[in-house]
Parts: sequence; structure tokens; C-alpha cells
Amino acid sequence: MHILRCIVVTPELLLITNEYVREALDQLIQATPTNPANPLQHLHLIDSHMLTSDFTFFQNPRKFALNDLLVSTIRTEYLRQRNLHGFAPVDMDIPLLNATHVILEDATTGNSDLIGWSWLYFHYIEMNLRITQQQFCQLVRLDDRTIRRYQSNTIDQLAKYLVRMEQNARESRRRQILYFQLPHQGTIAELIEREKELLLVRKSKIKHYHIVGVAGIGKTVFVERVLKEQIDHDAFDHLVWSHAPDSIDTVRSYMRERLLNEDSKITLAEYVSLRGHLNIRMEDV
Repeated sequence: MHILRCIVVTPELLLITNEYVREALDQLIQATPTNPANPLQHLHLIDSHMLTSDFTFFQNPRKFALNDLLVSTIRTEYLRQRNLHGFAPVDMDIPLLNATHVILEDATTGNSDLIGWSWLYFHYIEMNLRITQQQFCQLVRLDDRTIRRYQSNTIDQLAKYLVRMEQNARESRRRQILYFQLPHQGTIAELIEREKELLLVRKSKIKHYHIVGVAGIGKTVFVERVLKEQIDHDAFDHLVWSHAPDSIDTVRSYMRERLLNEDSKITLAEYVSLRGHLNIRMEDV
């Protein structure tokens, strides 16, 4: 097992901007969509969210998944803000009179975060109440300019939440891809009486390992267990598992096939030096 390490630089999440979040919120309350697909629909977190329910029945599954995620995120954070002030949760589809009392309760705190999330919740989520910005301003006794500032700050917070969720979704996807490179795709059999050896590997700073033994004693399972732990701890970014290579040229060819595109303009050595940690596993050498 051969491990190479270097610093990896990843691009910023350019798809998540306050403007795109605001556009997505506006599309929540539009009767018919008039704008092209929001770039937020193409995030990895939307892929992950689509696994939580069946969105295939909708004409635009990704748009509906984005809407559902926004509703869930705003409601969760609004209820969290209310809980911080000792207020009770708010039921969905709340009647207008009850909603008015809740907004007045939020306003008593004078807290800009709670009032900002309250505005987002009752304007975009409880849209059937048709609470306008002017009506909300009157209820909380704040001028339009102040509410706009609160709204802008809250949308900025929402965008940052989405950035963190996207980072988590990408990290989860990266780990799943690495798990699938293992012979048993991350489903590791029970390892018997190898805790001492596992502990030695965990504490060791050695980058190269040569594991030998007769067939059937659990070498592959042991290595899979080590690699799975390293994947979970983000020890490397790429994994190449080569079975019974007959020469070093075979290994290089396999690595090029797994890591580089056919029309790649860089060499394998340049790719390894630029793209992050790489773990190479050669079995039955």
C-alpha cells in the first residue's frame, strides 16, 4: 500500500450566492415559474435531498426538491430561533389570527435574527396567509428599510447554511466514491484478532506498507478496514486498487485509466502532485 500526500486546493462554491437564494425564494411564491432553472437546483445537496423522498412524480423534480429543502431549512431555523427565546413551536398552515399573535410575540424580543427568520417564514413558507411586507412592518412596528436589512441578513445566513450543507453533501459523495473503489464497496467483514495490528497502523506515520501472508488469513479485509477508517478521516482524496498487476507499467496504465481523462493534457505525475492525497493498493503482487 503506497500513500502519497500533498496539499489540495478546491474551488469555492460559486453556485451559492445571495442572489440565487433570493431568486429561489421568490419562485416559491410564484404561481407559474417565469425564470430559467435556478443554479441551486444543480447542487450536490439537491442530489442528496432527492434520496430522502420520491420527487419523480413532479414535472420538475429538482426544482421541487430545492423548494422542499428551502422550506425545511427555513422552518427548522425559525423554530430554533423561537426556541432560543423560550417560545413554543409554530404549527404548519397556521390560521391568520394565530400567525399575527406569533409575529407580535417574535417582535417583543427586538431580536433582528428572530424577526428576520419570522419574515422569511411567514412570507415565503406560509404563503397562503398573503402577509405583505407592509403588513409585517406594521405588526413588528419597524420601518420598511429596517425589515429589508433584516431580510438581507437572514438571506445571507440562509446562503451560508446552504454552503455548509453543500460541503457536507460533496464530502459524503466523495467518501461514497472512495468506498466503491474497495473490493467490498465499504461493507467490511468482521476482523478477528487484529486490533493490535490496527492500532499500530493507526499510530504509525509510515507512508508505505507491505502486507504479506498465505491466502485466506484476512489480508484484504485488514487493508479494507484500514482504508475505510482513513476514508472516514479524510486521509486521502483518491484510491486506486490494482489486483495482481504483472508489471509497474501495468500499474501506471491502470492509474492513468482511473485518474485521467482520455484527452487530458497533464501527465500522471502532474495530476498526483496537483490533485491531493492518493492511496494506491496493489494486491497479489
